Amino acid sequence: MDASLLREREAFLRRAKALPVVEKPRAVSNAVNDLGPPPTKRIASSVPSDLRSAELRPALQGKFAVLSSVVKYMKQRHLERDTHPLTVEEILEEARLHDTPQSTIRWLEEEVGLIVVTKE
Repeated sequence: MDASLLREREAFLRRAKALPVVEKPRAVSNAVNDLGPPPTKRIASSVPSDLRSAELRPALQGKFAVLSSVVKYMKQRHLERDTHPLTVEEILEEARLHDTPQSTIRWLEEEVGLIVVTKE
């Protein structure tokens, strides 16, 4: 760089450091309006936890939930540099998606294009 530019830069930095910094305090008024409505209390469910977990299974959530689980699993495999080929059934087994309906498995193979690798 040009020597004059370096001198100007150094002078600018010295002037900038010499200036006091004043931060504007935050306004406290209308704090209730800024927070939005008050949070509602959660009511304890009378449904046992094992039944609630059944509601969260991917088979009950739909095809895209299964696809999302498969994608997350395959991403993790890729990051761990695990590259050996798997069949769709093996992917679902390793991703712990044992209760996946046969129609969803066919959908993964045909519509989504999840490649089925045959072992020789």
